[in-house]
Amino acid sequence: MTTPITIEAFEVQGFRAYLKPQSFSLRKGNKPASLAIFAPNAKGKSSLVDAFEYYFSEDATLQRLGLRASQSQTGPVALAHIQAREHGIDAEVNFRFRQGGNKLGEKRNVADGKSIPTAALRVLSSAKVPFVIHGYELRGFVEATAETRYREIASWFSFDPLLSIQRNLRTLQRQIKAKADSQTESDERLRDLKRVTSDAVSIWDETAIRDWFNTHVLANLDPSLIFTEICESDPTYIVLAERKDEEEKRVGLAALNTLIGQIDAVSLPLADNDGELSGLIAKFERSVSDLGVAVERESQERDRASQSVFNDVWSHAKSLFKSEDHDFSSCPVCDTEFASTPHGSLEGVQTSINAKLTLLSAYRQAESTLRTAKQQQSQNVQALTNALDSLRTGLADSDFEAESATVSSYLSALTSWASDHHALPDSGFLLQEMGATRISLTNARERLAAQQGEHTYTQAQNTADQLIQIRTDLNRIFRVKGELQKLLAELVKQTNATEKAINTHIDSLLSELERDVDQLYKKIQDVPLDEPSLIRLQLAEGNAANQQQIRLVVDYSENRKSVAPSGYLSDSQIHTVALSLRLAAIRKFNTGAPMFVLDDVVTSYDADHRKTIASTLAEEFEGFQIVLVTHDEQFFNLLQDHLPESNWAFRRITHIDPSSGPVFTDHRTSDEVIEAKLDAGEPVGDDIRKSEEEWLLKICRDFRVDISIRPVDRPYQYERGELASGLARFLKSKNLVPPDVHGIHHPFLSSLQKGVIENFASHFSDNPNKSFSSGDEKTRWIEFRSFRAMFVCSGCGRNRFKRPQGMSKPVCNVCEKPFQFEILG
Repeated sequence: MTTPITIEAFEVQGFRAYLKPQSFSLRKGNKPASLAIFAPNAKGKSSLVDAFEYYFSEDATLQRLGLRASQSQTGPVALAHIQAREHGIDAEVNFRFRQGGNKLGEKRNVADGKSIPTAALRVLSSAKVPFVIHGYELRGFVEATAETRYREIASWFSFDPLLSIQRNLRTLQRQIKAKADSQTESDERLRDLKRVTSDAVSIWDETAIRDWFNTHVLANLDPSLIFTEICESDPTYIVLAERKDEEEKRVGLAALNTLIGQIDAVSLPLADNDGELSGLIAKFERSVSDLGVAVERESQERDRASQSVFNDVWSHAKSLFKSEDHDFSSCPVCDTEFASTPHGSLEGVQTSINAKLTLLSAYRQAESTLRTAKQQQSQNVQALTNALDSLRTGLADSDFEAESATVSSYLSALTSWASDHHALPDSGFLLQEMGATRISLTNARERLAAQQGEHTYTQAQNTADQLIQIRTDLNRIFRVKGELQKLLAELVKQTNATEKAINTHIDSLLSELERDVDQLYKKIQDVPLDEPSLIRLQLAEGNAANQQQIRLVVDYSENRKSVAPSGYLSDSQIHTVALSLRLAAIRKFNTGAPMFVLDDVVTSYDADHRKTIASTLAEEFEGFQIVLVTHDEQFFNLLQDHLPESNWAFRRITHIDPSSGPVFTDHRTSDEVIEAKLDAGEPVGDDIRKSEEEWLLKICRDFRVDISIRPVDRPYQYERGELASGLARFLKSKNLVPPDVHGIHHPFLSSLQKGVIENFASHFSDNPNKSFSSGDEKTRWIEFRSFRAMFVCSGCGRNRFKRPQGMSKPVCNVCEKPFQFEILG
């Protein structure tokens, strides 16, 4: 059996209400211990529950805060104390665990984001049921949907593999049914049938389709041909295929149309819509002519612009003479007056520059035109070469050998011209012969079209092939649907059998949990244990569409059985049902991590039921570590009565100190903190005051000093003066006189009542010339420690005392020797 994991201690700092570090031990001696904390509302008790939830949260947040903090400063941002950054404190939660002889622990820093500690993952792996129980969310589980309850309880029992089987079977069943019922594929093929038969047949009817094909297709070709069956083995289909092959061997309409198109592409002399010649020969010859013109013009413009090398010079000179920043009277290069130059004036020079630039511009345009003409001619030659090659092949294949030879001759001449450009090939004979050939082909096309019209054996076989394919597809579709229906019926049987077996297994496990829940409910509600069971967990009915449901019902009375709890039970009873279910589940499934946290779970209970909850925790969960927080003081006192001090620690929050956080009744300001500040020369008077108040409260409680009953708004905030005064009265009444403190010439308790040094540090002074004195504070600290050291047992040296009822003087808490002041030398 695996050794359970227990909590040794946890610490919070900079987290929620806790600014300064505070530690909480969950161990007494060598045994795990539990912790109960009482505090009025808004005093920081829930922040400790938040520390648990945050530490074990996968998302590094609290469920009620969520993940987003848009424009509200909530979400994970709200985890850190609002002053943590200001005080240089890291907001973090630290847990230390023990498993047998092994110790593990890890901090979780709020600033680190979503990294869940390894220690937390280890605990969660041993805890199937969430162990943080908030009183405000208990009702939600009772009133959750049956599906939600099923998923949660299934996770407790590790039903995930069984749930996967159920989900997969249901999903497969839905998919097969959807496929079997689908009409999409068959509808597509029937739409093809309507298209092929020109809307004459819309559903598959072998006779109707055969009659349509014989009447509307075969009768137009050969009335003697009749299909008896729409398939490739039908004798008529074989004849149809043979005639289609013979038809393709002749020059048919398709071949004639292709040849005519090829001739038109090469030799058509007409211009298109843009005025360009359509025939490739005409385009080629036109581009040759255009190139010649472009070459001649470029040569002429080059001669006229022979000084084109000076283009940049003329351009800069033009800009220079246009500038208004210079007033030229002579040439800026040779310093010759403009009147003495060949141009006679500045204006003449500018006119000459403009003329030269104009010549240069015309040359550049001619050069660009030449470049374009060369590219166009190259493209036209290539296009014409390809078209001639296709035309030559097409003519040869159609038995126009002479015409093909003419095209080949011209193509050879064109190829030769493309390599040497000596003599442009003569296209006259080719154009004449292609014109005659086109007329012949057009006449042949018209005769053939008149003979066979729009019906061909090729088209007939194509129609037959489409009908055969539609028939094949529909047969396959209907055959698959039939097999799917058989498979679906078998799968339904298997699914029902499997779910029945799973539900039987789940039902037996639920019965165990149900009995435990019912027993806990009866204990808390103080119902006799031998009464009939009240609470029941019911799986969905066997014929339900969704089997993954668990109903939570109660047998309220003989005529009100299996009813919803929210309709008949009181608020406290509903809370008890939910609490009992969570506690029963934790006890059953979290044996590897026997711990849980109770956050104000008694809100709706009266005094009697609070008492039964306290006794139930004591009797039923002895081996569990429990962290319980409550604002109900009566419940807290009941817990102290029912729960053994050997296993439990009880702590009480009195108020919140803005500089540190929640203050517990056993809070102590550390001597080390005070002395570290003294060594650093920092003001420490306020810390000394706190230390004095804490010690005075402790010793007064140990001695059972009578103090006035506090006002209701601050029942625990005793002032140092009244504590010191009460202690002085008590000691005087018992003839216990404290020795003098060195340097103090009157009773130190009187000095404590005034607290001159301490009050100066913690109270506002309107004297701007006053400032703290580290020497005074150090002296005061030594005096207080000297006085505090007098309150020790003269027998064993311990400093804890008690005064049980009936005793006049306090005695040592350990050796019970009566208290006496030790006379210090």
